[in-house]
Amino acid sequence: MRAITLTMSAFGPYKEKQTIDFTQLGDESLFLITGPTGAGKTTIFDAMCFALYGKASGDDRDHDTLRSHFASVDDHTEVSFQFSLHQKVFEIVRSPKQEKRKARGDGYTEQPPQAELYEIIHGEKHLLYAKVKEVNEAIEDMLQLDYEQFRKMVMIPQGEFRRLISENSKEREEILQKIFRTYFYERVTKQLADESKKLQQQLERLTNQEEQEIKAIQWPEDYDIEVADTKQARKDLQLYITREIEEMKKQEDAHHVKKQALNKLQDQYYLAKELQNQFSEHDQLKEKLEQLATKQEEINIDKKKLQKAKDADRVEGYEIQVNQRKQEFNGLQQAGKDKEENLQKVLVYFEEVEKKFHTAKEEEQERESLKESVRKMKEEHEKLKIYVELKRQENVLATSHNEQVTSLKQLEQKGQETEQQLEKMEKETEGIQQITEQFYELSAREKEFEQLLKKGAQLKQENTKLVRFRQLFKQIKEKYDTALEAEKAQKLELQQLEQSQRHEQAAVLAKTLIEGDACPVCGSSHHPYKAQFGRETVTDKQLEEKRQHVEAYEKNAEELQKQYVDITSDGRSQGKTVKHLEEELTDLTNTSLHADNIELKMSEWKQEYESISKMKQQMEDQLKQLRKKQEDQKTWKQHVVELRKQVQEKYTELQSLNEKLIKVQSQLEQMGGEIQDPSIDVHVFAEKITEKEKEYRDKIENWNNLQQQFEKAKDQKNSLQVEVQSIKEQLIKAEEILNQVKKEFNREVEAKGFSSVAEYEQSKMEEQLQSELEQSVKTFEEHLHVTKSRYEFLTKELQSKERPEVKNIEEEIKQRNEQLSADAKAIQQKQIKIDRHETIAGRLDVIMDEKKVLEQSYFDIGELAKLARGDNQLRLSFERYVLSSFLDEILFQANIRLDQMTDHRYQLVRSDQIAKRGAQSGLDLEVIDFYTGQQRSVKTLSGGEGFKAALSLALGMADVVQAHSGGVELDTLFIDEGFGTLDEVSLEQALHCLSDLQKGNRMLGVISHVPKLKEEIRAKLNIETSSAGSKVRISIS
Repeated sequence: MRAITLTMSAFGPYKEKQTIDFTQLGDESLFLITGPTGAGKTTIFDAMCFALYGKASGDDRDHDTLRSHFASVDDHTEVSFQFSLHQKVFEIVRSPKQEKRKARGDGYTEQPPQAELYEIIHGEKHLLYAKVKEVNEAIEDMLQLDYEQFRKMVMIPQGEFRRLISENSKEREEILQKIFRTYFYERVTKQLADESKKLQQQLERLTNQEEQEIKAIQWPEDYDIEVADTKQARKDLQLYITREIEEMKKQEDAHHVKKQALNKLQDQYYLAKELQNQFSEHDQLKEKLEQLATKQEEINIDKKKLQKAKDADRVEGYEIQVNQRKQEFNGLQQAGKDKEENLQKVLVYFEEVEKKFHTAKEEEQERESLKESVRKMKEEHEKLKIYVELKRQENVLATSHNEQVTSLKQLEQKGQETEQQLEKMEKETEGIQQITEQFYELSAREKEFEQLLKKGAQLKQENTKLVRFRQLFKQIKEKYDTALEAEKAQKLELQQLEQSQRHEQAAVLAKTLIEGDACPVCGSSHHPYKAQFGRETVTDKQLEEKRQHVEAYEKNAEELQKQYVDITSDGRSQGKTVKHLEEELTDLTNTSLHADNIELKMSEWKQEYESISKMKQQMEDQLKQLRKKQEDQKTWKQHVVELRKQVQEKYTELQSLNEKLIKVQSQLEQMGGEIQDPSIDVHVFAEKITEKEKEYRDKIENWNNLQQQFEKAKDQKNSLQVEVQSIKEQLIKAEEILNQVKKEFNREVEAKGFSSVAEYEQSKMEEQLQSELEQSVKTFEEHLHVTKSRYEFLTKELQSKERPEVKNIEEEIKQRNEQLSADAKAIQQKQIKIDRHETIAGRLDVIMDEKKVLEQSYFDIGELAKLARGDNQLRLSFERYVLSSFLDEILFQANIRLDQMTDHRYQLVRSDQIAKRGAQSGLDLEVIDFYTGQQRSVKTLSGGEGFKAALSLALGMADVVQAHSGGVELDTLFIDEGFGTLDEVSLEQALHCLSDLQKGNRMLGVISHVPKLKEEIRAKLNIETSSAGSKVRISIS
């Protein structure tokens, strides 16, 4: 980028339009910007920077305050900057937010910021963008530099030189980040850290799961669970399972032997019991036959009722049809009545709408006449606006003429007062330098306490989270332990219910056994000892409910286990966060800090911060007053010189005002004959036009609405008439169908043998009641037949037999069954224990395999994350490593110029020392002093030496950025102050270096008060001040 022209209007100290044509410099690409303090030298840099980016060149200047204080409300603040880039010429025009007069009425309105970007082709301007956002984006895309990069490499403002070399490593990192846009490496570092943390949390969760699984194992009493690690515990568990299986096999073999002995005893018992049961059954059957004989007459009556109900069912279908047809007929009657009522309402509404429609149609001529009247009033309004504007101009010009005459009389009086005011100001501003230094020291301390308070608040917040995590951990652990105990109790109850049900199933099977037939379980044909029912029967529903309860308890325990693992992991992670913040604050304060006492420390820091802020504010107010006096002092110095010049300018302005006033008055006279009533108020006339337009729009809208209402009412009337006629026809047909189905119903009632409809109604019976009655009759007859047959069979079988005694056998069987049940329960518990341990073993295998994979991933990602964030021997992060390579290139280029300017004494190097207290390294600067052979911090350089180092660094940075970014052209460099710190030799060396830069066709602008530069640099931009603002003049000596 190379500057061509810069035009400023009402900008900074420049009230009048000032155009700087840099092409007038010719071959002099090194030029000096000179003038009194406060004249507006830096404002030229501000104007360029504002035109390109909408911001001033320095941090201490707000772009919203760039409007000239000399400007009146009618003066428009604007900057136009024309420059060349890549063999093309562009012009950008930008204006800040400012107030302007309202177009109508009195008062002011705020004009928002504006920006336009043009390309100049063959002398013609072609608009590229006209929105602020679009222009900003286009400039950054064209220059390949954002605002911060531009300030660091193209335009170095006051106070920025020393910062280039004196900033700490962290601040230099932020500068290089913005310049080389290395945010990608920071994102990669963060992504690695996040992935590492995620893997660590997953590993901690798996470790907790391992611990919970191992704790859930029912180890033998002699096993030390605290000694074994996970792998050893898994190995021991497998051995324990094998041993348990072997023990259970021995128990099962012993149980089988006892069961065989019991079967033999049961065979004897079953034979005796069977004979006893047959005698008992014979007695019961005899009694039951007598009971059945008494119910026979009742059953016969039920059979007759059942037959009548079935006949009634066959007639019911006809009755349903009658009811359906009657319901349809009644529905049509009601619908016809509703439609007829609706039709009458619509007919009344249609007549009203039709009458309004014809009335509005006759008003067509009136609407057209109103439309023409509105058109003529608008033409008259435009003429009236022009007339009012000319009248306003006449008043403004007349007022300005009077003000100029008064101003001339006041100029001579001001000259006498100026010298007295200057002497007073010089005495008041003597101590400004000392106060400025104290102000910057307080600002630095204020920032330190701001950082401490911010970190302290963060530590307090994170520690509060940690306390909540600990409380939640305690609650979840208690719930989890309780859930495990409840789950264990429910499983024991389920085992007992399952054992009871198996006994019940054996008793059910025993009841169906017949002597001589083979048992489906053991195959024996003799059944002397059948299983007996217990005191309480266990149903499948009870068992299923208990299983669901057990599943619910298991699910609850698993969910609490997950919560327990998650809260443990989150708590450890939060603890590390708190510890990290404590370490950071310890590093910042050089004192050991703990989260528990952070509130006390923050209170101390806040008191210090408020005290410093108050002192800083007092100094800032004092500095503002002194700087304002300095600025006023500059103005008064030029005031006397400008007075005579202003008198001449006033006469010229008065003559110009007279010419403009005569021209406006002539136009007013001409316009007065074209307007019917020039005295009418423009706004009042506009309101009349608005009223007329509203009247016309209302009439048109009313006419359109009436047309729509008329058509809609007409359609609705026709539709309802058709619907009413249709319903009448349907009613006639429905009545005929209803009479027909009534006849069929009566005929069917008579055919089924009912004497009347009332008898038919009495004979109807609900389907469920019929089914129950029919089933009752059927069951009775089957029961009678079975009972009679069985009784005759048993009478024949028991003719030659006697009742047996089975009480002693029952007692012995009971004792042996109890022993077998105890053995079976022990075996079952052993099996449950083995199943549970095998399940745990399977889960442990899955967890260990998953953990092995995660550990390998965590090892790789964790090491990369540590390396990337600078947790390594060099304390160098990934992004800093990249930035350090850029910095090395910058230092290489910078040292070429520093070597010239310091007569081969100094060379800038990147420090290889490791930062203290965990801070990041890699971007600190040191200087090699070849006179002493020592390497020391750049902060030890004197003011002049520091300026030369900073200037070299800025030039080197521009070279490196241009080399790395193919689209960047850095053909321009502006430097604001700094040369005053150089001695005569150093100044000569710096000028020699700057002269070399001209050979590369680079434009260099320098702001300085140094007399030597005024002598050596031929091309100058002279800034001249006056009470009416500053002006720029180019000179080449």
